[in-house]
Amino acid sequence: MRYFTTPFDQETPDKVVGGKLTAKQLVCYSPVIFMVFIITSSSEFVLIKFLIEFAITVILLILGSIFAFVKKDGDELDKYLIKLIKFKLRNKTSTYHKY
Repeated sequence: MRYFTTPFDQETPDKVVGGKLTAKQLVCYSPVIFMVFIITSSSEFVLIKFLIEFAITVILLILGSIFAFVKKDGDELDKYLIKLIKFKLRNKTSTYHKY
């Protein structure tokens, strides 16, 4: 019988939505789906309005996908952006050493 070593510190998120999406990805997609539903729930059909709604829908889906799946330097994009904002807004102190 073969034995395989597995690392103890490896954490993989559980896939809760159909075995495909994690809970974080579902949270990233739910506002997008809600906004798309609200935007496209009009009763009349006008071509220009439809094209604008379709463009907004595509932009929202792209943004939701970016926040759900993209990782930067090993962190998810939302955590990375929070760290970047904290870094930019921190108190910057510089010391001056006179020789």
